[in-house]
Amino acid sequence: MRLFLQTYCLIVAFFLSLVPAVAETASSQQGNDISPAVREQLQQILGTKEGQQALVGLLQAQAGKGQPLKTTSDESAGGGNSVKAVEADAQSAKQAEDAQPPENEADEVVQEAPAKPLINLKPKSDSFASKLGDGLHGIFQQISYIGQQVLGDLSGYKTLISGEVPGSYKRFLSGLQSVFVVLLAAYVAAFLLRGIAKKLFSRAERFAEGRSSFFKGFLLVLTSLVDAGLVVFASGVGLVAALIMNEGETVKYVDTLTLDSFMLIEMVRVGLKFAFAPYRPQLRLLPFSEKEARFWVRHLLFAVGIYGFGVQLLVPLININVNWSLGNSVRITCVLITLVYLVVTILRSRERVQQSIRTYAAQSITTTFSRTLMKILGTLWHWVALAYVLGLFIVWIKQPYEAAAIIGVQSVLSLVVILISSIAIVSLNAIGRRGIRLSADISRALPALEGHLNRLLPIALTFARGAVALAGLLGLLEIWGLVSAFAWMATEEGSGFTGAIISALLIIVLGLGAWVVAMSWVDLSINEARASGVTARKRTLYKLFSNAFSILLVVIIVLMVLSELGVEIAPLIAGAGVLGLAVSFGSQKLVQDVINGAFIQLENAMNEGDFVTVAGISGTVERLNLRSVRLRDLSGTTHIIPFSAVDSVSNAMKDFAYHVAVIGVSYDTDIDLAKKGMHEAFTRLVASGEAGAVIGELEMQGIISFGASSVDLRARIKTVPGSQWAIGRAYNEKLKQVFDEWGIEIPFPQVTYHSAKSESEFMIPQEAERKLSAPSSVQTDNEAE
Repeated sequence: MRLFLQTYCLIVAFFLSLVPAVAETASSQQGNDISPAVREQLQQILGTKEGQQALVGLLQAQAGKGQPLKTTSDESAGGGNSVKAVEADAQSAKQAEDAQPPENEADEVVQEAPAKPLINLKPKSDSFASKLGDGLHGIFQQISYIGQQVLGDLSGYKTLISGEVPGSYKRFLSGLQSVFVVLLAAYVAAFLLRGIAKKLFSRAERFAEGRSSFFKGFLLVLTSLVDAGLVVFASGVGLVAALIMNEGETVKYVDTLTLDSFMLIEMVRVGLKFAFAPYRPQLRLLPFSEKEARFWVRHLLFAVGIYGFGVQLLVPLININVNWSLGNSVRITCVLITLVYLVVTILRSRERVQQSIRTYAAQSITTTFSRTLMKILGTLWHWVALAYVLGLFIVWIKQPYEAAAIIGVQSVLSLVVILISSIAIVSLNAIGRRGIRLSADISRALPALEGHLNRLLPIALTFARGAVALAGLLGLLEIWGLVSAFAWMATEEGSGFTGAIISALLIIVLGLGAWVVAMSWVDLSINEARASGVTARKRTLYKLFSNAFSILLVVIIVLMVLSELGVEIAPLIAGAGVLGLAVSFGSQKLVQDVINGAFIQLENAMNEGDFVTVAGISGTVERLNLRSVRLRDLSGTTHIIPFSAVDSVSNAMKDFAYHVAVIGVSYDTDIDLAKKGMHEAFTRLVASGEAGAVIGELEMQGIISFGASSVDLRARIKTVPGSQWAIGRAYNEKLKQVFDEWGIEIPFPQVTYHSAKSESEFMIPQEAERKLSAPSSVQTDNEAE
């Protein structure tokens, strides 16, 4: 706010300082004032674009010849013929220039065959250093030109300081009075109309609460159109005020300038309200806080106000009523003040806006691409804004009379490009969040197809977002004339490069389509075989085929894309062969892994889901590839075993399996009774619902060993592969129940404890008798007493 007030006071002080000087110089030269009729004719001439262009052409032509500008009183008083006279002088000057041969042609006439020097002191070089030097030289020339242009435009203050400014103080004050009346009427009307429409805007904001962004955008467009209509109506009120002040006559040129400035500033206000939506948080589309929205609307509107009221209004008044040179000085001063004001505002807001953008990217954006793009924008936003402001300043310096139209058109086109790019990226993000949803019939036939497409979708969306961002950047650079991408594409080199890019993209799309088709075929084959039962071998082979096909397809696509882009792939293929040979010698374990894995798969030694023992580790196979196998044991630990370490594979899941029951009974148990008990337990097992996993009857093998405390009996139960452990647990439960019911003892380790004998039992009889007959020491003491 302090910067705002300081800049505002500086501008007001500058404009007020012009009034006394203009009044003093004008009062000293009242006798040299031109007639009102001539003044009105000059205003008409300067008020038309044709008259301005003709005058500029004449001045340039006279300056090129080194001759002063010649005018007559007849031309000045000729009204509409003055424009024709100026245009005729400009045309004659142009014809005179065209009639003269160029300097190089004149030199060729005088010097028929110039001698070629023996030593070229400044040889032309196409090296990078030479090109860099030429580029820097061109930049310094442009900077020097801009500096000279600015200093030349500021030279009009010399006449103001010296007191040699021609003009009329009364006409200047009369113009200011007319400006004040028209602006007062227009702004009062705009204030009243906005107060009336405020209820409508509040109702639209309440209606937009909780709605989608597209609906909010629709309401925001409607409210902006209403706001623009109010500006037009207020401008009409200002026009009526001008007509009343002129007593019903035609509108003066100064009134037209005033209404144009009012329309410019207020329409910019409407555009800023549409972009930032201050005081309308429910309709705001961009992620700005209310404080931030008001800040940028206030400061940008102030900068536009300097331009609108300074350049578009005050400068023409000074040009007509005081002096053209002084008007140029005031114009460049307004431009410099606007430039400094915007640069200071951007630099002071750099860290605050950067932090806001990063916070929004971290909290509200889910895709990695968009989040990274927003973080980059947060880091570089002030450089982009400064480049935009400096670009406007350069355009203004190089083309001062057409700067307003150029800046307006290019800014609108830039906003359109940014808006289209943003909508495209937001739509792509929405597609990424929603994913691809196939119909029920397709999902039933190809259940994994939707997963494959959604797996490719993030990659495709990343490339699409990058293409949109690149197209938007090229569009912005094209609009501001920094690059000529579209013109370059029309050339032979550009068309060839564009065709190569399109061909490469087409190859990538076709390759991805082939991958989706292959994966769909794999899914379809698995689904067709599911009716008869998909074996683990088929599932494993299909997965290996999918991996191998994916790798092969990636290699082919990369080579074809490089070939389309003009890269020679023959050396790459030869280099890959040499590299493969070197890797085969240097990584023998890797080669051994691949070869062993290939033979293991050919022999169908194991498949995914099998319980195997490999390299001394037992577990379920979770993944197989050509180099290694991944197992998960009973405790949940994952083991990755390279095939070079596999010398044997024990698979418990082939064709069928056995549960081997080894039961120990005590030595006094009837063996026949124990065997009947084992058969009874098997009968109960089958009756309990486990018959589906049991193949055949119990195979009793009888006594297999005599243990230290038990007689061991063995029997086998044939089961489907993978069910032997569950059948064994269930059979043990039934067997324990039967043995308990029949009183069959299952021996278990027992420990018998024996107490030690007394000391006298270990003495010989003579020692025991002597010890018993000998008096104790206590008795001896008593006897002594």
